[in-house]
Amino acid sequence: MLFAIAASFHARLSEAVAVASGYFLAYGCLQPVWGMLSDRFGRVCVLRAALVGSAIGGAVSVMAPSPAVLLVARCVTGACYGGVNPTVVTYVGDTVAPAAVKQVLSPFYAAGGAGTAAGIALGGVLAGLADWRLAFALPMAAAAVLFLLLLRLPESGHAPSANPARQIATVLRSRWALLVIAVGFLMGCVIVGCVTFLPSMLQRHGSSASVAGLITAVFGLAGLAWAPVYNGLSRRPVPRWILIAFGGVFATASLLIAATGPHLVTVVIAAVLLGGGWIFNNVSLASWATAVVPEARGTAVALYATGMFVGGGVTPILAAGPAERGDYPMIFLTGACVAALTITVAGAGDRRFSTPEAQTTARDGAEPPD
Repeated sequence: MLFAIAASFHARLSEAVAVASGYFLAYGCLQPVWGMLSDRFGRVCVLRAALVGSAIGGAVSVMAPSPAVLLVARCVTGACYGGVNPTVVTYVGDTVAPAAVKQVLSPFYAAGGAGTAAGIALGGVLAGLADWRLAFALPMAAAAVLFLLLLRLPESGHAPSANPARQIATVLRSRWALLVIAVGFLMGCVIVGCVTFLPSMLQRHGSSASVAGLITAVFGLAGLAWAPVYNGLSRRPVPRWILIAFGGVFATASLLIAATGPHLVTVVIAAVLLGGGWIFNNVSLASWATAVVPEARGTAVALYATGMFVGGGVTPILAAGPAERGDYPMIFLTGACVAALTITVAGAGDRRFSTPEAQTTARDGAEPPD
């Protein structure tokens, strides 16, 4: 789609790339702000505001007369969409019993992954067969419809916080919260970051762009398929740290398989397993993030989501050299090692957090015992 945008404005490709980069940067960097706003003004209020901003940004994107206007519009749209995901997770944490949070979040994240994959594929199709502006019109319409549906959604009833700086400080004083944010960052590096190299590895070794692009769709659809498995396990007395461990095994196995080489079958298997790692880890970690600092839940969840997103952006930067040389096995093997170590620490941490003593310290805002 970037080529289509550049061609329609008779602009350089770098200008179209800047549009995409601006969207993603605004999406990731503004999430903590939305988290603090939701703690201060309420979850539903913030969700409505984010959807209105997304619809307005989308409308300007559709009508943008120049790359500069499109850049500003996409930055606004990304910033506003960045408020939707963490606020929904926080609302679930406010309104659903802790034991059921994982079951509610699983289809939410699965649908998000499938939607991302479908959006990438549909955006390319619309840009090639019709007009790239349609790719921005569809989510704009969806945001408007969701806003109308949310008009009757009740607030979660959380106690508002008056001091945003205190919210951040409260989260950063909690070792549990710092652990969840750090694990989210590292798993973002491993899953979100490494999945981008699966199609590029195939394309470098002769696969067409369309075949390589389908790998992203496989990853998203795999998450949708793994969600019922996750839900089935979460309904049983399976501790969350076990589910985190499953996710780590899936992610590690996926990257080890991907490291064997650019074979279509093995890359598809790797994408399917990585989709499982995404669901098992992201849902489990997000549900953990809702519990670590209940009095600043919106801020904690937003910082976790930001860590995951930033991690996904760091990996392509760090792995640019090996990718340029075609050394994809090194990228995937490094990712597998990071996944194994991170999940070992995360599983042990969540197992300790699940003890009654740790639950009490989290509710009371105290530090976990040494």
